[in-house]
Amino acid sequence: MQDFLIVLIECSVSMSLLALGFIVMTPLLSKRYSPKGLYYAWLVVVAGLIIPFRFHLNTALIQMSTDPFYIQNIMPENTSGDAEFVIQAAVHQGVQAIPWYQFVGCLWIAGAAAFLVYHGVRHYRFIRMVTRWGEQVNNPQVLKTLEKSKNDIGITKQVKLQICPCVSSPMMIGFLNPVILLPGCDFSEDGLTYILRHELVHFKRKDLWYKSLVVLATAIHWFNPVVYLAAKVIAFQCEISCDAEVVNETDMAGRQRYSETILGVIKNQSRVQTAFSTNFYRGRKGMKKRIFSIMDNTKKKAGVAILCLILIGTVGSGMAFAANKNETSYAYSTNTPLPLQEQEKLIQQNRETTAEQYAIYEKYGLSYELKTDSFYYNGKLVRFFSDKLNSSDTYNSFTRTNGVLDLKAVRNANYELTGITSVSQEEYDKHTESIKRAQAADTQGTIQENGSGNTIGGSTSAVENGGTDDTGR
Repeated sequence: MQDFLIVLIECSVSMSLLALGFIVMTPLLSKRYSPKGLYYAWLVVVAGLIIPFRFHLNTALIQMSTDPFYIQNIMPENTSGDAEFVIQAAVHQGVQAIPWYQFVGCLWIAGAAAFLVYHGVRHYRFIRMVTRWGEQVNNPQVLKTLEKSKNDIGITKQVKLQICPCVSSPMMIGFLNPVILLPGCDFSEDGLTYILRHELVHFKRKDLWYKSLVVLATAIHWFNPVVYLAAKVIAFQCEISCDAEVVNETDMAGRQRYSETILGVIKNQSRVQTAFSTNFYRGRKGMKKRIFSIMDNTKKKAGVAILCLILIGTVGSGMAFAANKNETSYAYSTNTPLPLQEQEKLIQQNRETTAEQYAIYEKYGLSYELKTDSFYYNGKLVRFFSDKLNSSDTYNSFTRTNGVLDLKAVRNANYELTGITSVSQEEYDKHTESIKRAQAADTQGTIQENGSGNTIGGSTSAVENGGTDDTGR
C-alpha cells in the first residue's frame, strides 16, 4: 500500500501539471488544431490518471523520501550505543506507531468509494425517474427524421427516442441501449435534425464510455481539485468537438441555424443531470466560445502532434519524481526504512556471519553463542577479544561490556594462529580508548558493516577493520 500511495501521489501531481499546461494552451491550440484532436488528446491524460505507474529514472527532477516517520531520525549522529539495541528500539517504535500509509490508504479508499457511490446512486435515481415519466415518441415524422439522421451518420443500432418533462435540454443515456431524451417535440424540422445528429454523434463516438473513464479518474484522484477542473474542461471540449462534427461540410447558413437551435434549447438549465449522460446544454458561460467554434469554418490540423506531445508528457512524467529507495545490506541510516521482519532477518544474518568468522577459534576454547550474541572462553563470558590478522593492522575484535575475561589471539611470525591468551587491564583500556577516538573523529555517525560485525562510522582505526565490536552492535 505504501508504494502504491507514493506512486499515486506522484502521478496525481505530475498529471495535474500536464493538465494545467494543456488547459492554458488550449485557446492557442484551438486556432490551429481541430476540436476533435484536442478532445482525444485529453483521453491520454485521463488514461494517465487511471494508470498511475510510470517508468522512473535514477536521476529525477524532484526527489521524494518514502521513509515512514517512525523510522526516520531515531538514530542520532555519532551513535555509540549497542546497534542491536538501536534496531530493537526501531522495532518498538514501529510497533507502537501507526504507519502513515495505513491511515492515508484507508482515507483514500473511503473517498474513492464515496465518490463512486454518490454518482452511482444519482444515476440510478435519474434512470428511475426517466422510466417513470418518460414517454415513447410515436410521431411518424419525428421517427422518420431520427432514422434519416442515423443513416446519414452511419448508425445501424436501434436508438430509442423519448419525451421526458423532467429534463430541460436534449441528452442521451444508455451505454448498450441508447435513449435520446427530449424535453418536448416543439422543434422545427431543421432544429430537430440538428439535435438528433448531435446526440447520435455522441453515441457513434462512444462519448458515454469516455465520460465513464473521466468519472473513474476523478474517483481515483478525488483529493485533487485539478482533476475536477480537467473533467469540466473535457466535458466542454466534448460538446465543441461534437458540434464541429455536426456542422462539418455545412455552409455558413447551416452553421447559423445550428447555433440558433442551440440557443433555443438553453433557456433553462437542466434541473437533473447525471455523469453518465450527454447533455446538450453546458452552461451560458461557455456558449459564446461554442458559437464562435461552430461559425469557424477554417481548415485545421487533425491534432496528431498534440496527441503525441501529451502522450510523451504522460509516459515521461515519471522523470519528475523518484522515490528515494536505496537498497542497503547490513547498513542502517536515518533515511532507510526497514520492515520489522527484514530487521529481524538482518540481525540473524549478522549473527550467523559472526559465528562463521569466529569458528576458527573454537579449538582454542573461544566459542560464540548465536542466540545471545555472546562469546565464551572455557565457560566464562568474554568481555574483550582482539586478533591481529596480518601486518596491515587488520583485526578481528569484539567487546562485550558485561563480560569478565579479556583475551587476545596468539600468532607466530607468519601470522599463523597458535592459541589464545589473556590480556591486561591496560591493554583493554587502550583498545576501548582507540574505539572512542575513532567514533569522535567520525562526523557522519553511520553504522556500517565491516567483516562479520558492525562498527561505528566507517572509521579506519586498525582495531575496527574486519572486526566486530559490541559498541557497534
